[in-house]
Amino acid sequence: MRLTKYSVSNFKSIRQGEFDVSDTTVIIGKNNSGKSNITESLKIFSDKVRSSERHTDSELDRDWFSRCVNSRDTNKDITWDLTLDLSNAEAERIRSGVE
Repeated sequence: MRLTKYSVSNFKSIRQGEFDVSDTTVIIGKNNSGKSNITESLKIFSDKVRSSERHTDSELDRDWFSRCVNSRDTNKDITWDLTLDLSNAEAERIRSGVE
């Protein structure tokens, strides 16, 4: 499985960002332009997906969300979109888990 495209909306300073991802992806920009927010958003997404604990209504999650949403506007949603390149075996494994 390989990530080929990544987008995130309403995460910290990122209103909307979309990035093609290759084997080596370099993020270049001025200080305070949001480079770290891109990598942090991907890490948080990955951590949330992998976490066996689902505590979306906890005080911890509400506090985290209010700190991470763009402009601290909690009426917005943080959204992630990922495009993955899967082998046939990986795609079949996912299909069998969904059915």
